[in-house]
Amino acid sequence: MKGDLIIKERNKSIDSLRFIAAICIVFLHYSSFNGLFGVFIKEISRFAVPFFFAVSGFFLTKKLIVNNSPKVYFYFIKKLVILSFLWNCIYVFCYAFIRFSNTWSFVFLDLGYIKSSFVGVLRGDASFHLWFFTSLYLTAFLYFLIGVKRIKFLLIIAVSLYVYGVIGRGYRYSAIGILVPFNTRDYIFFSSLPFFLGAFISLKKRNIGIKVSVLVFCIGFFLHLLERYLLKTFYRLDFSDYFFSTFLMGVGGLLVALNRPKFLESKRLSSLGKYSLGMYALHVIVFTFTRVFMEHITHEENRFVNLFVTIIVTIVIIKILYKIKYLQNVVKHLL
Repeated sequence: MKGDLIIKERNKSIDSLRFIAAICIVFLHYSSFNGLFGVFIKEISRFAVPFFFAVSGFFLTKKLIVNNSPKVYFYFIKKLVILSFLWNCIYVFCYAFIRFSNTWSFVFLDLGYIKSSFVGVLRGDASFHLWFFTSLYLTAFLYFLIGVKRIKFLLIIAVSLYVYGVIGRGYRYSAIGILVPFNTRDYIFFSSLPFFLGAFISLKKRNIGIKVSVLVFCIGFFLHLLERYLLKTFYRLDFSDYFFSTFLMGVGGLLVALNRPKFLESKRLSSLGKYSLGMYALHVIVFTFTRVFMEHITHEENRFVNLFVTIIVTIVIIKILYKIKYLQNVVKHLL
């Protein structure tokens, strides 16, 4: 059956969509497009992080089907903890070289900043996007505690966490919102549901057709846009965030990729999938330093140019790092 092949073979479509998702994250963070097109680009890019969570749950479960051992969980968690710690240290060190007053500028190494940021390294939030690693290893730890055989119970927990996360963040200033003393994005509130849905899909070993898969993605995107519109109309909350339907885009993306559509089966595009983690981790540094550099040259900020320069430079840096023989062991852990 085709569904069985999905579990056994490497999926080029997933690799291709990983790279596309990494590009979308750069657009999500730094897109400067205006009007309806700008809203479209930013909101459709919201599929990327839930997609990465769903893919992680899918492939971890794929390994657990073969070997349901604590070692599988701990290897996965250990790798993420190391990634989180190393990238948080890298960002603290890089931010110690730049400061923002009226504009961004380079400074000498600020040892005081490094010292004061140590707690941020331990929390995993030395940079705003590194929450992904913390959320992922905490979700994997929850998976270990409850176990793959109780996936339906995990889904119930995940739905509860997701709803709490949404009303404590995207809906916090609405009639159903609650104010919480922490950022619900930074823990397992938004990661658990797509992660365990990805795990559930992996366990079922069945292929959902391309039409239904695309429909899941489109419904998620439409409802996400509708939620944003209603929040803006009734509560004047005009911002992009995680809403109740956002996770559907990520899960829909995984379902589409499992069907191996021709437009995602490109060998060249799928070969770029291995750069997706590096792009996610590195793009904020590249954009920040590109912005400082461009402002010193042009004396003004052009986010549109910086956006595309960031994508190109990030890919080039990662490719170079992969080719340096003496850095391969380091690159293997970081990227």
